[in-house]
Amino acid sequence: MKNKYILLALLFALFLTACEEELEEPNQFSDVGWYTSMLQYNLDTMRVAVDKYISFSDLSQGTLEHSWTIPESGKFLSGTITRHDSTYTQFIVENGGVKSSENTIHVLFTEPTPKTADGRDSVFSVTLYNTFPDSVSFRGIDTIPAVYENGRWVMEKEFLVKVYDTIAVEMQVKDAKGTVIDHTNEADTIRVEAGETLTFLDLTTQGEPDSRTWEAAGITSDQKEVTITYKKLGSSRVFLTARRTAQNIPAAATRYRMPAVVKVIPSTKPFELFGELMEQEDQTIHVAYNGEFNEVTPDAKDLFTATLNGASVAIQSVSLNKDDATIIDLKLAETIYSDDVITVSYAGGLKSTDTRKSKAFADKVVVKYDANMFDKAVYDFEAPGWLEGSEPDKTDNTGIVEYSTEQAASGTTSLKLTGVSDDWVIANSGNHPVDWVAGETYILTFKIWIDPNNPAFADGGPNHFGPWFMRPGGNQQRWTGIDGMPRGEWVTVEKEWKAERTEIMFIQMRFKGVGVMYFDDFKVVKKNVRPL
Repeated sequence: MKNKYILLALLFALFLTACEEELEEPNQFSDVGWYTSMLQYNLDTMRVAVDKYISFSDLSQGTLEHSWTIPESGKFLSGTITRHDSTYTQFIVENGGVKSSENTIHVLFTEPTPKTADGRDSVFSVTLYNTFPDSVSFRGIDTIPAVYENGRWVMEKEFLVKVYDTIAVEMQVKDAKGTVIDHTNEADTIRVEAGETLTFLDLTTQGEPDSRTWEAAGITSDQKEVTITYKKLGSSRVFLTARRTAQNIPAAATRYRMPAVVKVIPSTKPFELFGELMEQEDQTIHVAYNGEFNEVTPDAKDLFTATLNGASVAIQSVSLNKDDATIIDLKLAETIYSDDVITVSYAGGLKSTDTRKSKAFADKVVVKYDANMFDKAVYDFEAPGWLEGSEPDKTDNTGIVEYSTEQAASGTTSLKLTGVSDDWVIANSGNHPVDWVAGETYILTFKIWIDPNNPAFADGGPNHFGPWFMRPGGNQQRWTGIDGMPRGEWVTVEKEWKAERTEIMFIQMRFKGVGVMYFDDFKVVKKNVRPL
């Protein structure tokens, strides 16, 4: 049996040898392909930071000629580069020129791509040049065929590269009068009085940053221009960090420390009330001054007196606001209701951090807390949000409903309704309803501007408009007549009603006829009156 196996093995070996002798050498195979380390095949232009490199590989087979050409400022790299390397000058090929016949090249980009004469981006190019004896095509997102020239097939691929410069931070400093201040000398000190401001402007363009962070006087901001009020005595630094963060561009950040120091010195101005006295949601009254208080002890309440609807009312507590030392928090010993009138007086004397004594004031009326149930930006039309995204509802309309900057009671934008026929023009806020509770009374206020140039509003035209309160349990009409209402100016309208059920509601504005009306500053609050 053993001899039979040996004989079979010998016969099989003779068979393989005979087959090998009959095989013919195949024709040379031509194909084209390439690869880059950027992996950004969906982009027309690759993006890289200056002094970084990109690897390019030619995967083609059966080429007759092959070469790479790089920009004059580019450098070929050679050697083992690891992920721990952050600089690459030690890998530069000396006298490497701009051409290579290697299959894989590593190109260091040592200069940023310049701008064109008209300020647009330019690009560098890395060119792969191959010729083939046969027709080839590169099949990627797009199919790129070779071109037949002088008896051979030419495939030339240009890789476009935008090189981003390092970020070099530039900034400007202005005082409260708008005068530009030199901030570039390390030995300089910018002196400001307590309570004064400095304005900082980000002027950075090199490296094309798209975001920033300011750090000054304990405040951070991402705005291009920021105004800082300096309150605490002493010296401090200003920092500006400029960043590249957008998708598909090389991330980078540079943190710049302003050379000059900012020194806050005692103010020569009076230490006095700044703005209105403002009630907060928790019924705390904010008393704001134009500088920081050094200390506010509990017995400071003896310096304050208050009236509630004309009668004296006890003050429960006075304390320094925990988030802002320019604000004193004052609490009354009584609950505050929406129809209350409150005044506060102060004898003065509390000191600022720069040792000034605060000035007294008398009988200042407290501005009541605005408990608006509507999203203010949406119902002031400064942000999208009414039905259908950025546009109000146009369903069943015969008129035109749009956001407009032609008239605005506040901000820059209002809601414009244009009636073009004897039918309805309608807009509603269905995307932003509010809850109302059975038995509660609500007050809706809004502003209207009626076009004085439309004769239809004079006589015989539309003589009323909404609002309607839209709700699942049935809508309520709150028609408002326009007879005698001023034209060509903003007029405040107020509507009050008591909720019959607990449900949601939203506002619909409408009128019937030809004409133009603008609406702005919708607000709804729960009426909270003092019990009799």
